[in-house]
Amino acid sequence: GETETSLAEAEMGDAGGVEGSEGPPSAVVAEGPTLKELFSSCAEACDALAGGVSSARTGPQAPKVSDLVRDLALCSRMVNELALFSDNEDKDDVSTASLPYLLVPYYEGVALVNADPRAEPEVRLKLLDQAVQKFRDYARQCDAKGLLEGGVRGFVGRLGEGGTLTFGREEKIDL
Repeated sequence: GETETSLAEAEMGDAGGVEGSEGPPSAVVAEGPTLKELFSSCAEACDALAGGVSSARTGPQAPKVSDLVRDLALCSRMVNELALFSDNEDKDDVSTASLPYLLVPYYEGVALVNADPRAEPEVRLKLLDQAVQKFRDYARQCDAKGLLEGGVRGFVGRLGEGGTLTFGREEKIDL
């Protein structure tokens, strides 16, 4: 409604734009849904995809996975422009209200894995490579914030660009 402000306006106040962005952060959401609304819708759709359901809603009103990929890219841009997370903060420094937005790269990976499953192999491989990169970004972000426990932390360092991540039998048992 008219009294509802966007997350960008609430978070940034009169601080203006983010260095390197086009215009003030609130411009990202001024014409569409707030980050909170967009993220909630994307999270619901991704949870359904991850659960093996082609969409949370079915029929002609069902969102397309390509639209979901686009909306998640917008969420990612909004999170970055709003500077919800700082490189030097850990889990204790992140506001509770901002924690769910750490899932954006994970959800981007889920959407990319499910995007265009009948595509030509070259196209499909490109989508899956993009998904792997998003999952890696998510794991690195969780590690940087101190959200990973025990043996899982050691594997994040092995998430280099390219190659496969394999686990020995003892490592699997320790997880």
